[in-house]
Amino acid sequence: MIPSVYIHIPFCHHICHYCDFTKFFYNERMADDYLAALKNEIATAVSDSKNRVKTIFIGGGHTICTDRWAAAKTDGNHSF
Repeated sequence: MIPSVYIHIPFCHHICHYCDFTKFFYNERMADDYLAALKNEIATAVSDSKNRVKTIFIGGGHTICTDRWAAAKTDGNHSF
């Protein structure tokens, strides 16, 4: 079992000077593409029981982006 994973949401409405993470100004198309790629990566990486994740930390980004992630992950295909 993988103990934990950090998923960084790199889209912000305001770029903070102190943030060392990858970041982009929010763009809906880029965010949609990112979420699609992220869901694909999760489906690929945790497709079997030996790659179960105990804890997922989601951070960064503006709340609109993390809200979109929350909606995207509840499609019924994965349990977190």
